[in-house]
Amino acid sequence: MENRFENIDIDLPKEIQIGILDDANLALLVNFKRETNRVDYKETFYKNDKKLQQDFSKDISALANIGGGYLVIGVDNKKLPVGISPEIEKDLDPTIISKIFSKYISPTINLHTYVGNFLYKKKKLRIGIIYVPEFEKRPHIIKETFTYYDQQKNVDVTNLYKGTIYVRKHTSSQPLDSDSWEELLERFYLKLTKIRRGEISREEREDVFNLERNVFFNKIYSELGKK
Repeated sequence: MENRFENIDIDLPKEIQIGILDDANLALLVNFKRETNRVDYKETFYKNDKKLQQDFSKDISALANIGGGYLVIGVDNKKLPVGISPEIEKDLDPTIISKIFSKYISPTINLHTYVGNFLYKKKKLRIGIIYVPEFEKRPHIIKETFTYYDQQKNVDVTNLYKGTIYVRKHTSSQPLDSDSWEELLERFYLKLTKIRRGEISREEREDVFNLERNVFFNKIYSELGKK
């Protein structure tokens, strides 16, 4: 019998195998029915919808900055599975997904996607997952200021701002502020500990010190100065 371990993170389903993408873990996530720091539900995704791209960028970077997590696609706002179409399934190709979000987020996140089967009321639905790992070298930031065109209001709407660091706060993705920077800073120092132990390469070590000094800490000081 397959050995599935018991997870003690209250923000994730109890028996989920973190980072493993299969129908068993998919079912655990769909049945979890609770948005947390590490699980977010989305009804749909279209690769050509700029607003969706930008909204997803907030959630993806926030999940990466808070320890990693999952976007479950094909679940409505009542946490009921509705499934996704074949067109959306194609849009969740990992190559397409990685290309889209590398435009918005720095550094690029190595995203993993999976589309599997979920049985709901005797009907087989296709449900998608985007697995977001924790940041590797430094926290992720928004690369530039981005807008989308609101057809109803007939105006361009600014949705993302250059240099913003997002983190998860329970059920939403929010810009870094004085209430959340300590946890992110602690995660960064865990990376530094790995450096001291020789668990990170010399090139990665140089990236951490150079980029963190110039980007991450400057952003924290800027946010704290607004308070």
